[in-house]
Amino acid sequence: MAEKKQVDKEVQLLAKIASVLQLPQSHTPTSVLKAALRALKAKHASPSRGTEGREQAPGEDCSRHRKRRRKDVGAQCPEVLSNSDGFHDPHEAFVRGFKPSLEGLEYTLELDVVHYNGLAKQVHNANADGEGGTADADLVWRRFSEAGCSLRLLHPQRWRDELWRTLAPLEAFFGCAAGCNAYLTPGGSQGFAPHYDDIDAFVLQLEGSKRWRVYSPRSAEEVLPRSSSEDFSQQDIGEPVLDEVLEPGNLLYMPRGTIHQAEALLGEHSLHMTISVCQHTSWADFLAVALPRAVDLAAEEVVELRQSLPRDLFSHLGIVHADSELERRSELASTAMRM
Repeated sequence: MAEKKQVDKEVQLLAKIASVLQLPQSHTPTSVLKAALRALKAKHASPSRGTEGREQAPGEDCSRHRKRRRKDVGAQCPEVLSNSDGFHDPHEAFVRGFKPSLEGLEYTLELDVVHYNGLAKQVHNANADGEGGTADADLVWRRFSEAGCSLRLLHPQRWRDELWRTLAPLEAFFGCAAGCNAYLTPGGSQGFAPHYDDIDAFVLQLEGSKRWRVYSPRSAEEVLPRSSSEDFSQQDIGEPVLDEVLEPGNLLYMPRGTIHQAEALLGEHSLHMTISVCQHTSWADFLAVALPRAVDLAAEEVVELRQSLPRDLFSHLGIVHADSELERRSELASTAMRM
């Protein structure tokens, strides 16, 4: 009886996804429902791999994860906001950010299909014939229901007014572009390996529950990075400074460079939206753009800047001549500083 209820729940989930995405009936064939049943039976036939490399039985109580609170890591630490902070009904504004149909979506540009097996991230951005391009919607859903793949929709604000209307005031507030991606993950599955991003991220949980583990930067060079990281192994990242389960309506903030990984809890899918700001908006990025233009403008007005370099410049300047005490080196260095 319990298994039948779970089967009904799986079928209802597929129907709900179809409804949310406004999929035509042809995109929810009987084969997909049968696949969900097969996946369910397999799940009940053997224990599932837990979140820390051990065996975890279906339905295991994960409440212990909720008790692990973040350590004090200073001003650049992630924060979690609860439902009481004003996110009472995010579903209406965000869940419909999915495109009405997966049909016609392009791999990589609009859709990623990914799975993390505990050792490496596997990307399935290709159809059965091995070709990328336009995604086969039925195959994508089979990979979701049978293989535990996560679906990432890229920039769904292109298709839903509710989303860009949410992002617009954020752009005005932060003074930079704001973006978003949507993530749908099967229960008991993880889509991405531990990594950090080159954005400030606001993670809004919409449906289901997801366990988030976040970690301090491994070195000073990784604080507020200007580019995203490679995938890390579990041994690379140490112990988390925050281990938290997000419920619908919870919001998690992660500064740029926060190493993180997230796993949907067993028994229910997870849907969340990540809103991103402050990508490539550091002082370094600003100066990289401003200084070349400033030099161009100065060269138009100052004739000395247009003069050829002294032919002996590199015989005296540069690190190879750092220990030189010749007067010519001092003269050239003073000229360079004056320019």
